[in-house]
Amino acid sequence: EEEESHFEKTENELEVETLDPTFTLGLFQRWVQRNIKSENDDIVFLLTSIQIDDHVGTGISKNGYSYFNEICSLGVGLVRDSGVKFDGVLSMAQQIAHMLGSPWDITDACPESGKTLMAPVSKPQLSVCTKEALRQIYNNNTKDACWNKTPKPDESFIGSLPATYFQKENYCFTQRQERPFECPEGNNYYIANATRCRVGCCINTTSDARGFPYPVPDGTACGDEKSGDSNRCGWSCELQLCHQH
Repeated sequence: EEEESHFEKTENELEVETLDPTFTLGLFQRWVQRNIKSENDDIVFLLTSIQIDDHVGTGISKNGYSYFNEICSLGVGLVRDSGVKFDGVLSMAQQIAHMLGSPWDITDACPESGKTLMAPVSKPQLSVCTKEALRQIYNNNTKDACWNKTPKPDESFIGSLPATYFQKENYCFTQRQERPFECPEGNNYYIANATRCRVGCCINTTSDARGFPYPVPDGTACGDEKSGDSNRCGWSCELQLCHQH
């Protein structure tokens, strides 16, 4: 927290703490340039649980900010994440694409109604505009050392998905504190298995308890593993689909 105080620009109004993204991103960039060894890193993100409040612009992405097309110059990004349910993943993916040089999908050619990654209403699909922009930028930078590096994973990194984390946590509680229990069998919101990529969460464990279906954590098995089906739930589960793991 002591280091963060050097670059987090916050305000407290009506007992609500907010973070100014413009000042914070600038101060964070200066801190990174002074403290991070750039030969090993291309981008650095600041994750915060503080509500972001942009006083300067309207901001297409309300939960993420970054400098455009700075992937090879130790670019910096800012993303809000609650710290309990991986809700900042989509915003981070959006900002990485922004730093790679992808424009926002707000033109007639790529209308925001498409609900793509670079649209204000974000979904994980890439628009035609994003694909073409990234293709052109890559073709123009094939000789840049940044694009040709073979990264070495951090020795402390252990690849896992959110589903692994939530094996030890109360997933329903992280979605809504008022519904901390998985709905029991016999309840209208009970879901027998994860094939629908949903879990029913209830206010208590009675058969008539009020509940609501939530998407299961990314990586949850959603097929019959006994038959060798290794599907895993992911972002596409918002559409009640599964992708191959």
